[in-house]
Parts: sequence; structure tokens; C-alpha cells
Amino acid sequence: MSKVKIQGNASGTGVLTVTAPNTSTDRTITLPDSTGELLSTAGGTMTGMLDIATSNNATQIRLGDATSDTNKDSWIVSRNHTASEEDTALIHARCGDSEASLYLGGTDAFNTQNAVTNIRFLTAANTTTLNGTERMRVTNNGLTFNGDTAAANALDDYETGVYQYTITGSTGGSMTPKSGYEYFSYTKIGRQVTVIGKFETSGSHNATGYLKWSLPFAVGNFADQSESGAGTIFLYRTGLANVYNPTLVSSAGFSFFYSYYNTISNNEVNTLDGGNVDSTIEGFVHFTYFTD
Repeated sequence: MSKVKIQGNASGTGVLTVTAPNTSTDRTITLPDSTGELLSTAGGTMTGMLDIATSNNATQIRLGDATSDTNKDSWIVSRNHTASEEDTALIHARCGDSEASLYLGGTDAFNTQNAVTNIRFLTAANTTTLNGTERMRVTNNGLTFNGDTAAANALDDYETGVYQYTITGSTGGSMTPKSGYEYFSYTKIGRQVTVIGKFETSGSHNATGYLKWSLPFAVGNFADQSESGAGTIFLYRTGLANVYNPTLVSSAGFSFFYSYYNTISNNEVNTLDGGNVDSTIEGFVHFTYFTD
């Protein structure tokens, strides 16, 4: 049968007190079958399996038995961790050279640094392993999905807003948007951009050449005209007769779209020009295109 020995420190004068719990139920503490310190408060070089130290206003709890400070697995729970994070509570985990912090206040909710290059979100295959199906990964290139790791496929941008469009002639002049009809809205997801809105002009104009509506981002320039596309434009009050099938189109590298239409009389394709419309025009646009 094993024996229990409590031995005092030859140079210490402190008293070790073991207090029974306030319960009528027996409690058992089982020690590991190994030799070594179970708890230390040394900080710096870790000497025990569990090390608790306080420094820089942080309480650090570390698990393991490594002798090098940079190789410890550690958890830090702190308040007022640094001067720039005053009154910010956080949990900080480190393994080797990789670190992650979960902030319960301040400007960052979650932050990783050093060797951490991916944050993976999995659906667990079972409760005992971490080999579940990857649904999303946060990388240096952006977000990837369903196990895809290709940098070119990463979602690296999402933006919504409005912009103040312009209508100009390809060879000169412009049209003036009417007050209350001066903006288009857009949504950018990765390199795909969708623009919608209603336009109306006021007063006379001096636009010559085909009419150009500005875009919030330039159209991409891909292989074999693959960036080319068409959108929807609904025109009225243009002064043009026998017009049908008006369509928005774009060209690679340019930050504008323009319009083609057909004429009933001879089925020719024409650009919508400033020289053959009324002084004021109006309509709706809906256009989706791709940037680089």
C-alpha cells in the first residue's frame, strides 16, 4: 500500500494548512504517477506542471513542462493588460511561436499573430477529433470556403454604398443630374459589382458623342473579352422615335458604361448619343460587372 508523507522545508517557516471542504460528502484528490512539481509561481522559466505568475498587470496561468519560455503552452487572463488596452479583459493563448487573443472589450474582438496564418471553421465529424469538414478559412488572402485554399479564390473585399455618378459625352460636354437623382447605389462582393439607380437630368446639355455613365470601379481586363457584359437600362423622355431594346454595355479597363439601342425602321444598332436626345432625359439602370 502506498504511503502519504508530508515533509516541511528545512529553510522555510511557513505553515501548510489543508482545510476540509464544507460538505458532508467525501472528496478524493488523486495525484499523477510521476515525480515533479505540480504548482509553481516562479514565472520566467517554468518549473512545474502548472505555473501561476503575475507581471505587467496580467495573471498568467501556464500548463506544461517546457524549460524554454517561448515553447510553453500558456493561457493568460488579464485586466488592464497594457496601457493601450486599459480596462480590457482578454484571454490569450500561446503555443510555440503562435498566439491568439480573445478580447472582451476594446477595438479588437479576436487577433492572431506570429506564425498563425489560417483560422479554420469546421463542422465536427465526431466529438473526439478535429478532422471535420472545413466550411470557412480566414487567410492572409481573405476568406476561402469548403476547403478551398487557392489565393485567387479568396474573398478579399465586401463594400456597399452610393456614389455620385456623372453623365458625359465621349467627345466632350456633359449632362447635369437633377437634384434628388444624383446618386447610384452599389454593392461590391469580391470583384463583382452591381450598380442600380434612377437618373434624371435638368436643363440643357452640351454632351457630344455617345453618353457615358460613370462607375464606382473600373471594369476588369480579362482574357478573350471575358469581362464584357450587358445590363438593363429603361429610357424615357429621350426624344428618340422608334427605339427599342436599349442595353447597357461596358469596355475593359474603363470606369463607365454606355448604351446601345435598335431602331425599328432598319434594325440598326446605334449608341445613345448626346446629339440625338432631348435636353433632359431620365430612366433606370441595373448593371453587374467585374473588376480586376
